[in-house]
Amino acid sequence: TIHVTKKLDFANLGILLLVLKFSEASLIVNEDLGDGSITRTKDEQYLLDHPLNEKMINVAQSCLNQFRLLRRCALPIFQLALLMNEYEKLNGLADGNDPDSQIFIAMLIQMAISIGMNRDPSKFDTFIGKGKVGNLWRKIWYGLLSSDVKQYIQFGSGKSAMCDFYDTELPVFDEESSNIDNYDLERVVIEKIRLNFKFDQAMLELADYLCQFKKNPNVRVVLTKVFNLEAMMKESFGTMKDLLNKSSDLFIEKVRKVWDFTIYVLAVGLLVTVYHQLFVNYQKLESYAVTKFVKEKSEVHWLYVFSNFKNISSKSSKYFGIGFDMVISQCIISTVHKGWIDFMSTY
Repeated sequence: TIHVTKKLDFANLGILLLVLKFSEASLIVNEDLGDGSITRTKDEQYLLDHPLNEKMINVAQSCLNQFRLLRRCALPIFQLALLMNEYEKLNGLADGNDPDSQIFIAMLIQMAISIGMNRDPSKFDTFIGKGKVGNLWRKIWYGLLSSDVKQYIQFGSGKSAMCDFYDTELPVFDEESSNIDNYDLERVVIEKIRLNFKFDQAMLELADYLCQFKKNPNVRVVLTKVFNLEAMMKESFGTMKDLLNKSSDLFIEKVRKVWDFTIYVLAVGLLVTVYHQLFVNYQKLESYAVTKFVKEKSEVHWLYVFSNFKNISSKSSKYFGIGFDMVISQCIISTVHKGWIDFMSTY
């Protein structure tokens, strides 16, 4: 039960409720057999036995509805909208069933631009640029950019933020500007934001080249970009087996492993799509030797994910520890879906 004893900003109240819901979701694993394989602390078990009220998200949405989102707003209001979008994605609510509560990436980017997040804070306030607000500012902006790129690559919807429309710098680790006390965690998060951006740019370059309308893409150029992306994946992560077998005894190692896995799987989703298009193209040309080659490449990438699908989705705690099921499950859905389309089309 929450008792509000002073006048509280609705944005902060909504953020609190959403963070509580995220925290509850992190306790739940997809397959808990009750055989002692998953050890619960006394506090965790208490929280599982006392679930949060189902209407908590409705209250958070009501808090968000107090504001006119498409006008310039304070940072906490923007953060509330951002968290609501994340909740909708991770809990399968972003399927159009309740259009009243839909928060779209394009809308979030428009909100961010209205408060100047596409400009680096050091450009207009040196003090903010070097402090905690500047650090948070950059992390939020690059999280938004990543969501925009992922949506473009996974679902084909247009990008909302163009590369020449912002000059916000990538976050850099600095203990003085960290907005959390755990500096090891801060260092890993910033390291992975930068790595994620590197992969986003490589995937964006490939997707943009394939989707251009002015001229047909050249297969040699496509394959060069594909092989470059594959080389990046191998250099950064090794194989899927290497990635899943990495040690994750410490919480920091688990966070690093989850970041690496999500980047890897989303890259595989793009590669499967590109190889499938090449497969269709060469099949039409009746060049069956090349058709066989690209089909095999596509299936190898897809089966890396699909052959591990059950274990990853139902027993992710075995590989990543408790707390990441909601992230991992959503990460692999689109890649498995693309793989099924690819696989079924061979008939």
